[in-house]
Amino acid sequence: MKFFHLEREFFRYKPEYLAAIEKVLDSGLYLEGKLLDEFEETFAKYIGARYVVALGSGADALTMALMVCNIGHGDEVITTNFAPAAHLFAIRRSGATPVFVDIDPRTGMMDYRQLEEVITPFTRAIIPFHLHGYCEDMEEINYFARQHDLIVIENAWQAVGTYFNGKHVGTFGKLGVFSFYPTTTLGGFGDSGAIVTDDEYLYQLLKKMRHSEHFDPNIARKTFISRMSEIQASFLLVKMKYLRDMVYRRQKIAYKIMERLPELDFIEPRPGCEPNYYVLTFLSDQREKMRKYLDENGLHLNIYYPYVLNKLDKSNPLYYKDYPVSEKFTEKIVSLPPCAELSNFEVDKIINIVKSFYENG
Repeated sequence: MKFFHLEREFFRYKPEYLAAIEKVLDSGLYLEGKLLDEFEETFAKYIGARYVVALGSGADALTMALMVCNIGHGDEVITTNFAPAAHLFAIRRSGATPVFVDIDPRTGMMDYRQLEEVITPFTRAIIPFHLHGYCEDMEEINYFARQHDLIVIENAWQAVGTYFNGKHVGTFGKLGVFSFYPTTTLGGFGDSGAIVTDDEYLYQLLKKMRHSEHFDPNIARKTFISRMSEIQASFLLVKMKYLRDMVYRRQKIAYKIMERLPELDFIEPRPGCEPNYYVLTFLSDQREKMRKYLDENGLHLNIYYPYVLNKLDKSNPLYYKDYPVSEKFTEKIVSLPPCAELSNFEVDKIINIVKSFYENG
């Protein structure tokens, strides 16, 4: 059983996808046309933000979010030590220096209680990461940021469809960044991403920054060539129509698996968090033994992630620092697929295979 089933989703909506392609090809306009505008407006309405700037990738979105706020060389940003490598590389690409904090042992999210320990006169921003479609405690993070005059940029790459206290994540900070990588809850057909904001000034700058067809010397050095194509926008518009149903299906599968597998030490959502369950994550002291057994029985697990970020960057003085909770997660974390395209039979099969491991292991 595969972890993701993107081909099933394609066949489910195949006529609409093909019609979307034909519409773009008939128009002869492949970049920055009406479909891009329509997608940005539709996504903004769904998220609850005033403005959306669609881009070529989620990584570009994070880098540009820092650069549009004039955060770069000599500046520090506080962030989690447990996130995908692209999170670190996007920060480094802006020129800023990441300063890591460890994670909460129950949620896997950034431990906001450690923020006071790492702030320096060079700190300009905090970048929380909504890991695996769960969410950070944005009330505490925003409170700390206000106390110290810091910018909050939310990395919501994995969190389309995730809410905190009834509000969509990505809208709590100055800027929020999203990814439409194919396996995410709003996955495209290749890389693409977006920045959301309520700040009109930053919005206008970001629209200039995403391509080179402008003559503003003040932002020339920040310019990216990072644009979402019309075809990508047309595909995402199709998926937006079914997004709430797809997120609901993931949640329903996740709840069923968690209820039927009390043996597993699942990551806990923070109070107030309604996750999209991008992946369903737990910790296991028997990870390798479990992986081998499940592989032999046709169920493949993924590990997100087998590394801590500070160990990926030898140029950072924090390379040698210990982060015990993050390091524990790299050794024990396992993810199951609450994929929206799984059948009820396949969900039951996942549950039965995992149960049999505990019964026979």
